[in-house]
Amino acid sequence: MLESERAVDPDALTVVVAEAEATVVCAAWIRFERGTEFATLWGGATLPEWRRRGIYRATVVYRANLAAEGGFGYLEVDASDNSRPILPATRLQRGNDNHSIRLVAARSGSGALACASVAGTPTKARYRRLRQRAGMSPGDVARLRRAAMIRDCACGLVGAPKPDTDSRRKTTMEYIRLGNTGLKVSRLALGCMSYGDPTTPNAHLWALSEEVAQPYFQQAVELGVTFWDTANVYQLGTSEEIVGRAITRYSRREEIVLATKVRGKMHSGPGGEGLSRKAILEQVDASLTRLSTDYIDLYQIHRFDADTPVEETMEALHDLIKAGKVRYIGASSMYAWQFAKLQHAADLGGWTRFVSMQNQYNLLRRHDEPELMAMCGDMGVGLVPYSPNGKGRLARPAGEQSDRSNTDKVVQAFDSPYDEPVINAVQELAESRSVSMAQIALAWVLRNPLVTAPIVGATKPHHLPEAVDALGMGLSEEEAQELEAPYQQYGPSWY
Repeated sequence: MLESERAVDPDALTVVVAEAEATVVCAAWIRFERGTEFATLWGGATLPEWRRRGIYRATVVYRANLAAEGGFGYLEVDASDNSRPILPATRLQRGNDNHSIRLVAARSGSGALACASVAGTPTKARYRRLRQRAGMSPGDVARLRRAAMIRDCACGLVGAPKPDTDSRRKTTMEYIRLGNTGLKVSRLALGCMSYGDPTTPNAHLWALSEEVAQPYFQQAVELGVTFWDTANVYQLGTSEEIVGRAITRYSRREEIVLATKVRGKMHSGPGGEGLSRKAILEQVDASLTRLSTDYIDLYQIHRFDADTPVEETMEALHDLIKAGKVRYIGASSMYAWQFAKLQHAADLGGWTRFVSMQNQYNLLRRHDEPELMAMCGDMGVGLVPYSPNGKGRLARPAGEQSDRSNTDKVVQAFDSPYDEPVINAVQELAESRSVSMAQIALAWVLRNPLVTAPIVGATKPHHLPEAVDALGMGLSEEEAQELEAPYQQYGPSWY
């Protein structure tokens, strides 16, 4: 416990001033009313226990004699009442220092969190000194500083000015034409691979059930993310079912640009997988049923099918458009020559061409830039890349794991010994700009003029709001060069 403590109004949020230096280690979590989670420095409860409590109240603790370079501070959780939001800053008394303080939070290598208060204008050098003094690893400081709600509360509680709104710009959704078509889509697409029944055969173990997934669809609608992408194989069709019900529940079919895919195995038999005419005609009807709709806006082939003549595939897709079941068609990860072969077959047969390409594209996977992406740009094909944050690797410090990375063999298969320098570059830039690593990674993808709408997965309340804010961030040429410099092409671009 800290020495020389003075409590003010124990029934309210309490200011505790500590004259002595102290090293603080956190072991608790707190949740604000907007759903933003961040770790704090008090309590011995395990993380799941604190999460279940949904704590709302907290105590501000900080050093009174802050040096010019800053001091250390933290938030203490009060678990006595989790029914009210955090109390107004006016209930607090300020300490006896006159420094301008900003509270930031960071995660240590052990998984605990530390907080630091910074005097004056934050700089890259100042944060580096704070990391060293607090025993933090590079990139830790930016971990929780990224949430605007946290910054507002932290700065208000200690009486310091709030951060400049430009540093946490709230961006409204943009809409853009998909390639050379007249179809306008939101600048971000909601990726629905994360949703579905995780108990189905070959399902992703980290997938969110319908009950857990529903808030993300509501959030997407509220943020203007109306381009939703799923596939028949995601959790064996249950993702499509969840998406269909979410459209009815939170929006109107006319307001959602709905995309799904065909090729993966849904069942045994000739119509259960692939891109044959039989499979395409059978699977589109099955998808329409699961999605509870009579048409699909963008129907994409889920990779190239070497066992089916390209003419058969393209004519079948063209027939779906003429039948009114599909509005546009697209493709996903493949070699440039395969995509060219499909487009050429459409030209020769007088059939509909693909208007979009869904390939993997991020700072760790840039294999497609010189061939596939360049060709799409020449053809006027819109890019809707998936994994802008490198399957999560670009969203957290190197070596850190998530529920998905611990269980997803595909994520693990993409890991490369050349990844860490790129990840570190993303961390450094995120620190200097006081944003999350995921926002930096997404902003880099968005700056490519060939990209129409990156696909963003959302499994935490902050994922979509952060992604929308990234639309207005922008990167300078110098920043982009710093991010790109460590890249070395290695391994597969897709599976």
